[in-house]
Amino acid sequence: MKDINYFVSLQVNINRKVSMRKYLLVLLILVCCSAGYATHQRAGEITYVHQDGLSYLFTITTYTYTNSPADRPEIDVYWGDGSFSTIERSVSTELGNEIKLNQYVMAHTFPAQGTYHITFEDPNRNAGIVNIPNSVNIPFFLETILVIHPFLGANSSPQLLTRPVDNGCTHVPYYHNPGAYDPDGDSLVYSLITCRGFEGLDIPGYTLPSASNYISIDSHTGDLTWDVPMNTGEYNVAILIEEFRNGVLIGSVVRDMQITIAPCNNQPAVIQTIIDTCVTAGELLHFPISVTDEITQIVTLTATGGVFLIAPYPAYFPSSESHPPFTQYFSWQTHCLHVKKNPYQVVFKATDNGVPVALSSFKSVFITVVAPKPEGLTAIATANQVALSWLPEECANAKGYFVYKRRGSFPFEPDYCQTGIPEDKGYELIGTVEGRDNTTFIDDGSVMSLYHSNNYCYRIVAFFADGAESYVSDEVCIIINSEAPRLTHVDVTNTDSIAGSIWVSWQAPPVLDTTIFLPPYEYRLFRATNLNDNYLQIYTTTIPFDTSFSDIDLNTVAYSYRYRVDLWAKSADGELVLVEKSDPASSIFLNITSHDHALSLSWTEQTPWQNYSFTVFRYDESNSLYDSVGVTQKNYFLDKR
Repeated sequence: MKDINYFVSLQVNINRKVSMRKYLLVLLILVCCSAGYATHQRAGEITYVHQDGLSYLFTITTYTYTNSPADRPEIDVYWGDGSFSTIERSVSTELGNEIKLNQYVMAHTFPAQGTYHITFEDPNRNAGIVNIPNSVNIPFFLETILVIHPFLGANSSPQLLTRPVDNGCTHVPYYHNPGAYDPDGDSLVYSLITCRGFEGLDIPGYTLPSASNYISIDSHTGDLTWDVPMNTGEYNVAILIEEFRNGVLIGSVVRDMQITIAPCNNQPAVIQTIIDTCVTAGELLHFPISVTDEITQIVTLTATGGVFLIAPYPAYFPSSESHPPFTQYFSWQTHCLHVKKNPYQVVFKATDNGVPVALSSFKSVFITVVAPKPEGLTAIATANQVALSWLPEECANAKGYFVYKRRGSFPFEPDYCQTGIPEDKGYELIGTVEGRDNTTFIDDGSVMSLYHSNNYCYRIVAFFADGAESYVSDEVCIIINSEAPRLTHVDVTNTDSIAGSIWVSWQAPPVLDTTIFLPPYEYRLFRATNLNDNYLQIYTTTIPFDTSFSDIDLNTVAYSYRYRVDLWAKSADGELVLVEKSDPASSIFLNITSHDHALSLSWTEQTPWQNYSFTVFRYDESNSLYDSVGVTQKNYFLDKR
């Protein structure tokens, strides 16, 4: 089961009213059916391209048997909104091997947002299809689903670039790939479904073609593998291609296709090339594709994919026809306009000239075009904030930047195809800057606190309209020095509901301009209950080396306590002024939950220093001592007893 969120949209479920004209046509075909009408519809699919608003341009593509007297100069297509159209054929092309390509093109405007099932039904499946019982009386049915919703944006369906015209041999693996290309860059998921007949119902008794091992389709690449056909005959399979945008199902296309299996002594060619790869936008991608074949014969090597349709700057791969082994090269001068979240798929196809059946093999390569990392990141610190600036992203189509921060440096270098920054590297997203030319950000500590004398490190990632991210910038780090005293300890020395005590200590500020702030210096210690800001002054000292205090008579059972120390000094005119406040620090407050044979411990704390690990102690009644039971880097621990 695919782990995907499905978008709930307005469903348009209107019973399709089949015209009297269609019923008469079905009746006529059933009465007049003869061997001359055999092998008419072999394959087909319905695709569409968004035009404007609620208008879409649809193309119904069918592949038919050339010699059949059953012909379709026009067809009826049902739009799923209660209407249908009769569409005249605009393309009729002989492809060889007794197959004809037919295309019917029409624009349609839908009445409202919703989910629409666009369908086409033809009575002429041929007789004798091995895996469709009584196939001569089973219609050929195609369906495409279109979701129109403002939150999803405009959508065009996948375009199927590889024609379903290849046949196979008994005892030899059969391969096919529809070469689906999504012009919007949506994710595609492939599956095999039951072929459908009258009114779109699953064909009774339909089974996948029998195989000595298996027949399946790769859900990611779309590679259909039949390993291996055992018997001759004609077989039908249906490929469902679903498209997802940010995990939401936004449409689907079904290709129903027929495969003829015959006896022969042949083997498909073998394609060898790179595995999936990435390229930085602006660089030239150039790699070889090699073809070998166990049987000496002519092999034609071609390629399909969206990279050849991009304007400007399409990829280049010349078709070649030669005796194997031979090598051809794929080239693509990439550009920032090619940056996309999902990879581009290139499908290489090698077809031999075997007799009586020419066999084909396929190889898919996925190419991700990644934007260069942002450059020139700098950081300037003041007492309470950090100002960041950087150079505009090299790719002008960037939509903005993500700003990341962590406490302490981390020497992270992304892998070749690793965009953005992984969650496990300790960086926290603290801000988003909209606009490619907006290259400054002020970190005021509102998302992730800024503490004095701490080392903070920043990185920038550019983002794009479809969710693509650039490589992450180099790290820049800065220490926030100030004239504030620094708390170093807030330790519970006695746990009690009345007589609890906490020892607090601090250090003098690391820097202090003694020409502006004159002695005597005064420390004022403040306390708040729990993690609030309702501070109460509890201690004052003017002794320079008096930097600790024992806070007593506290309820350390029920509450945690939070402390802050302020430094005061005399100004040049003799007035007592606040120099700076320390960052607050709290005591650790432990919570315990009982489970079956275990105790769940969790604790809260807030400190300007970084706690890398915690040691958990359990009281041992036998010797009246606390013994260590574990060490953790988290704020929780399970004590199994």
